[in-house]
Amino acid sequence: MGTRARANGVDAKGRRGKRPPTTRPAARGEAVKRPPPIRMTLDRALSWIQDDELVEVTPKSIRLRKMYLDPNERKRYEKARLA
Repeated sequence: MGTRARANGVDAKGRRGKRPPTTRPAARGEAVKRPPPIRMTLDRALSWIQDDELVEVTPKSIRLRKMYLDPNERKRYEKARLA
């Protein structure tokens, strides 16, 4: 029977040591510089948009957004538009 406690026991292998943790390195102080947002008027936003975008107008802001938010729907729309 060997050194197992039971006849149907499971073979186990010993580990060689503790694996290092999977962590990201600390930031090196290099911040990503982003340009400030562009303030849009309604006229400028309407002239700025493309075929697959919409202009959202709320009392506090004017925003541009994609017509189809889901990337799969966006691909489907682009394929149908080109066909």
